[in-house]
Amino acid sequence: MNSVLVNIILSLVLSSFFTGCSWKYSSSVKPNVIIVLTDDQGWGDVGYNGNQIIETPALDSLAKEAVVFNRFYVSPVCAPTRASILTGKYHLATGTSWLTHRKEVMRERETTLAEVLSENGYVTAYFGKWHNGQQYPHDPLGQGFETFFGFCAGHWNNYFDAKLESNGIKVATKGYITDVITDSVVQYIHNSPQPFMAIVAYNTPHTPYQVPDKYFNKYIKKGLDDKTAAIYGMCENIDDNVLRIQNALKAEQKHDNTIFIYLSDNGPNYVRYNGGYKGRKAQVDEGGVRVPFIINYPGGNIKSREVNDDFAAHIDLFPTILDLCKISSDTLTFNGKSFAGILMDSTKHLVDRKFYSHQIFDENSFAGSVRTNDYLLTLYPHDTALFNIKTDPFQMMNILKSENALADSLINDFNKWLPQVKSKGLIPEPIQIGHRIAPMTELPAHESALGNHVEFAGGMGWANDWVLNWTDTSDYMQWPINVVNTGRYNVKLHYVGSKKTVGDNFSLSCQNHQLNFKIENAISKSIVKNQDRVTRDEVDEVSWGSQTIGELSLQEGACLMNLVYQDNEASDIEIKGIEIYRSN
Repeated sequence: MNSVLVNIILSLVLSSFFTGCSWKYSSSVKPNVIIVLTDDQGWGDVGYNGNQIIETPALDSLAKEAVVFNRFYVSPVCAPTRASILTGKYHLATGTSWLTHRKEVMRERETTLAEVLSENGYVTAYFGKWHNGQQYPHDPLGQGFETFFGFCAGHWNNYFDAKLESNGIKVATKGYITDVITDSVVQYIHNSPQPFMAIVAYNTPHTPYQVPDKYFNKYIKKGLDDKTAAIYGMCENIDDNVLRIQNALKAEQKHDNTIFIYLSDNGPNYVRYNGGYKGRKAQVDEGGVRVPFIINYPGGNIKSREVNDDFAAHIDLFPTILDLCKISSDTLTFNGKSFAGILMDSTKHLVDRKFYSHQIFDENSFAGSVRTNDYLLTLYPHDTALFNIKTDPFQMMNILKSENALADSLINDFNKWLPQVKSKGLIPEPIQIGHRIAPMTELPAHESALGNHVEFAGGMGWANDWVLNWTDTSDYMQWPINVVNTGRYNVKLHYVGSKKTVGDNFSLSCQNHQLNFKIENAISKSIVKNQDRVTRDEVDEVSWGSQTIGELSLQEGACLMNLVYQDNEASDIEIKGIEIYRSN
């Protein structure tokens, strides 16, 4: 870990990357900002929300001295929530529409919280899971963060001794991933000048179900099944690491001057205790989008209390933080509203408004919802319902028929909202290659379009997947790319395959330039041993081999990168993706 921490400390001198806008700067002392964002932790996965089995003493204690929103809403799944936190906008307005196949990528030109704070004297860092774009400039370093330690994919395959990224460099780590990430956060708190902003995006309790023995065994002894024991164990491990961050702030005398925010990115990934709220991850009901939320700022005169009536959302964080940091947002446009005022004055309330949710199911169907202080309209394919969540928070009684006029009004509001937030388009931006600051660009399998027989090993093409079933010359993988600098580019293929694959013919083409190559070596498939508590749904981690396949001369501009099989005999080769390196 020492080398990783050295990289992180040195990276503080890296240049920030801005959008070209400028914001009013005040020389007065500004608070630090830490946002802890967990992955698939439901509203009920903390003790202070009434869960009698899980143990989260640090969060329970923090909830007593901070402001807790009982109704805090996010998106139904993770990448959309992250885009909204970063921009203060609904995720569809940022170009982010889903979880994989580049639909998780946020538009480069979106102004992020990190960019604004950087322009106002902050140093910025991102730790953990990103999930809004893997390649520069869609990665953290291209979106305003000076320091990045973690991974950019939608999930990670192994949580013990994981290989992570430190400012573009892949590094080996030792230990459990949440502990390792916190090690770096604690070191960052120790070394960073003030003011600083850090997002700590833990990838737990998202699957795979991996957690150290002491946590898992504790909940098994409480009589839980393996899946729930693993989830609760991961949540308690998060709690321990939150305490480590709090203690580090106190040790550095930075605690009182730090805005500390804790939340999750969506509801639980399967049905478990969630306070009785209907729904789970990927659903627009209360249980799918209502998450734990705590905000603390001891030096900012925030009044400790639980906020039951007013609701707030991820789109509100950006403007709220700017208000608390006394930074003008006059030149910025948000879908959210600042709730800074009610944090310091319990007599104030947020104005009743509408909050919208959207969740893609497939190319032709989606779910949506509209919330007000009192009502919730849910729109599922072939199922529309209306609930008074003030009197019926668990959505037991559909009042659509008795309140038909209200339902029609909310449906009309949703139908006006949707094209507005999609007005800039949802076609994923192409992968950019050739940036001097990022000389290597990965084109992973799960970001490719597939032709004819080939398919993803895991079926859906989630993060870390690969492609197999190469059958004849109609089979291909294709990536949309944008060459930002004319030049020569070396290409490396990552694959595994038996002796039968040796001599297999492929071509790689772009902009009328084509590389023809043969597979030179057999590379046996080696699956990395995992520590799963429950059989995983994700693909396994594989040790991939590689082959340098040649050089392409590419001109500045957009094109399609095509990897095409050139034989008519089925091959057992499995391809993870390609890497492209600037050679001049």
